Amino acid sequence: MLDRNPILNSMVFVDTVVDLIDHGRYQDLVSSAAFDARGLVQSRYPAGHCPEYQREIFDYDTLSLAFLEEFAKRSIDWKRAAKRAKHNNLVSAVLACYFSIHERGGYLSALNPEATLAEMIAGLKAAGREFPRALQEGLVRMAPIEHLKDALSRELNSWGDIWTVRLMGRIGSDRFVPDLLRVVRDSDGLSYIHEDAIDALRGVDESGHGQILSAIQDEELTDDLDVFALLEHLPYSASFDLAQLWWNEGEMGFYEIYASALEGIGDVRGIEALREIFFEGNAILIGDSLEVLSVLHDQDIPELSIIRRVREEDRERRRRRSREMSELMRKAAGRTDAIADTEARIGSATVRRQSPKVGRNAPCPCGSGKKYKKCCLNR
Repeated sequence: MLDRNPILNSMVFVDTVVDLIDHGRYQDLVSSAAFDARGLVQSRYPAGHCPEYQREIFDYDTLSLAFLEEFAKRSIDWKRAAKRAKHNNLVSAVLACYFSIHERGGYLSALNPEATLAEMIAGLKAAGREFPRALQEGLVRMAPIEHLKDALSRELNSWGDIWTVRLMGRIGSDRFVPDLLRVVRDSDGLSYIHEDAIDALRGVDESGHGQILSAIQDEELTDDLDVFALLEHLPYSASFDLAQLWWNEGEMGFYEIYASALEGIGDVRGIEALREIFFEGNAILIGDSLEVLSVLHDQDIPELSIIRRVREEDRERRRRRSREMSELMRKAAGRTDAIADTEARIGSATVRRQSPKVGRNAPCPCGSGKKYKKCCLNR
């Protein structure tokens, strides 16, 4: 077990976690986490309350501590979880709570109204999944462009990087474009920071649009989905030309994404481009975008009647399917009630013997001449 000092060094706790888990000592793990967390919270708020500027993290800290202390009391739950091998989620929740309390310690000085920009950036770099709204708003107001550019790490593997990218998108300066393009290129397409970098580029003001278009034209970005996600928010004729180029020469076969990009660009040429692929079985996928463009440019195209008919047929199919599902659920509920009633009647019924009781030593009713216990009793 861990030393029960009021404030336990977190690294000591980290060093013991693996050993406690390996030996199935989950109760010891949560108890140690609760003791250490209690010491941290008490040292942060010795009077049991906090200044108003710390209110957000105070509320999170006290809630996390209450969670840990409640789990520390439930020894029977941990024993059951260990027996059933269902402890992984509980252990994950405990560790997440514990380390979230630790990481919030980095925000204390940054949240002070007298905090320097260096302290606020330090809080940003140390950020976890939660990042105080007050700090976010303060950094957006200050818009420290060069400091945010420097805060973005080369590895792009921390929550501090993710929050930095999100702040760049909210500020929207064109000076962030090279950094955000690097994030898109160097990050995994399924990661949070990749999606956030695409969103941040969409939030860049118009002065940065030329840089984004040039990056797409020079093939600095190689993923079709990234390209169309950006072009959708760039309403220029050059965007339409690039969309056509990437669609015709690329390998992306997502008609809906292509149509959505042309709709967002809004170029009148998008109408004919979508009409060319409309009758290839894509009425549902591209119909809405084609309709939007035709209305936007006041063009009455013959496909509109088909689009609206197909849309209504699709809605009717959905309504019919919903009614069928409701009917199936109603019948299933009726069968369940009937089974429950039958089981209740069977359970409450008195079982009556239909023939007289036969003694163990009486002649067997089968007529064998043997005693009942030697013949049919055990059959």
